[in-house]
Amino acid sequence: MYHLTELRYRFFYLLVGYLITVGTAYYFSEELLYMISKPLLSNNEFFINNSLEERRLIYTNITEVFTTQLLLAVYIGLYTILPNIVYQIWSFLKPGLYLNEQRFLKKMIIPCILLLSLGLFLTFSTLIPTICEFFIGFETNLEENAMQIQLEAKISEYVSTVLYTMLLISILSQYPLFILVLLYLKIIDFNWLVTQRKLFIFVFFILGAMCTPPDILSQVLLAMTLSIFYEGLLIVLLLYNNYINSLQQYYNAG
Repeated sequence: MYHLTELRYRFFYLLVGYLITVGTAYYFSEELLYMISKPLLSNNEFFINNSLEERRLIYTNITEVFTTQLLLAVYIGLYTILPNIVYQIWSFLKPGLYLNEQRFLKKMIIPCILLLSLGLFLTFSTLIPTICEFFIGFETNLEENAMQIQLEAKISEYVSTVLYTMLLISILSQYPLFILVLLYLKIIDFNWLVTQRKLFIFVFFILGAMCTPPDILSQVLLAMTLSIFYEGLLIVLLLYNNYINSLQQYYNAG
């Protein structure tokens, strides 16, 4: 009964914190919308009727801007409060765990947040601009082509695409932690990870083809990002194993 009461309190605190975060994000939704629109608006000039115009986002439904800003605030609020969610889950589970399990999960918290931050940064700085540049490349003008084709992106569709991509990368960026759990449970070992490197890289390219638009560059970027995470994990595990072996040799020699 005590655990249920504690769970309700923690859920209440998370809910209140999340609503405050969403409200704050919605208050600054215009600035946030400008920030995530920069990859598209950075290609801000195009020719129409032989005159230079600035790129813009449009909406075709009277409630579209409001719902888009609210959706953006909901996602930003989730990403902002995620460290608190991890902390509350950890605090709730901690009393029922053994000491070795507590140490293992405590070591997972910081990598979880770092991988999430790195995945979001790479998505916003590299993947989204590449996607925008690819689709803008389909534009044509009357000087070189028979007809004018111009991108005027709907604000809801653009924001949904960006948020979907960020959410997808956020989930995929956590796969090293899943591998660490399998290692901890001794389902797999380090040697298996090394021997299966080619298989993992092949799977990464399949994920890149499935989860990104149909341009080769963005698919390769996603696959390379996942591969870098994998190689980084192998390097960390190798250094950790060498460190443990050195300690064992030191104590055995003493």
